[in-house]
Amino acid sequence: KTVSSQATSTDHIFLDVEKHSAKVRDQIEFVFESPEMVNTRFIQNVFEKVLLKHITATLDKLLTEKKTTEYLMQLHELYTKTTRLASKLSRPDMSSDPGFMSKLTKGTLFNKYLSFYSTSEVDHLQKRCSKMLAQYYESLDIPKRSQGGLRSRVLKVSPDETYISEDVCASIIYESKKAVCRCKELITDRELSDTVTQIYLKVLDMLCSEHFDYALDIVFSSIPSSQPHSAPSGQFFMVVGLINAQMPLIENLFREVIAPCIK
Repeated sequence: KTVSSQATSTDHIFLDVEKHSAKVRDQIEFVFESPEMVNTRFIQNVFEKVLLKHITATLDKLLTEKKTTEYLMQLHELYTKTTRLASKLSRPDMSSDPGFMSKLTKGTLFNKYLSFYSTSEVDHLQKRCSKMLAQYYESLDIPKRSQGGLRSRVLKVSPDETYISEDVCASIIYESKKAVCRCKELITDRELSDTVTQIYLKVLDMLCSEHFDYALDIVFSSIPSSQPHSAPSGQFFMVVGLINAQMPLIENLFREVIAPCIK
């Protein structure tokens, strides 16, 4: 009990748990002739009473406040720190169950959060990307695309605007990479393939349909309907050029990040 209360009194809970556990393990091995089960019980007690309290308090607060971005970052950070700590504390003679530490981590500490993690990650990515696009179009004073297109709603098209944001494209790619990075740590190989595929499809939808296709739609809308045989303007070719410049980023995302996770 003394060790547990001391560990929770600092912000460096994982470092404290590691140090206290090493100290107590030495004491257990000195006092008991068969210290394996005693040490196992001690580790289980620390995980269930110290780490679980810290993890639950941190993540539940963010969920209640609907701070999804911070929640996903904290979930990944806490899980990574916990698995690293479990690896350091694990010993071959600690339990007859070789998966003891893994079950303790995934089953006891994080099961509540991992059960809906995949859905949260994919939904969050879509919302983040959608918000980026909405802010970009708002800065141009044009409506964000909705189902069925927005050609009729775009009343004025600037001849100097391409309606393609390289910054937004890069940000969407970056967000998807962070999402996949978390997935690789937080879900099993069986779930990983499906979740990462969903992430990539969201990226394709946000960039190709919601952004690239919409830019072409806007430019086409500037061609007067009374001149159906008019040649595309220079603005059209500028847009096409920018779209082509972004495609290698999407291809690299698939080749370097997505494909290795798909089985």
